[in-house]
Amino acid sequence: MGHHRILGKTIDFIMGQEITDTDDERIRQRIARFLVEELGYEKNDIEVKPTLDLVCGKEKATAMIDF
Repeated sequence: MGHHRILGKTIDFIMGQEITDTDDERIRQRIARFLVEELGYEKNDIEVKPTLDLVCGKEKATAMIDF
């Protein structure tokens, strides 16, 4: 399916844990920093990679979102 460049490892700004560094992850990290440093959100108020359960008739799916 999609191709993601793996650029090494980085530390997640919100969780403080080591994560895989990709182009998409760099964007997520910039958004996280913006939420905290520019908009004043607390790190502990931000849920990282929550899931959203979807139901349409008898069909069910779970989607992962960034924040």
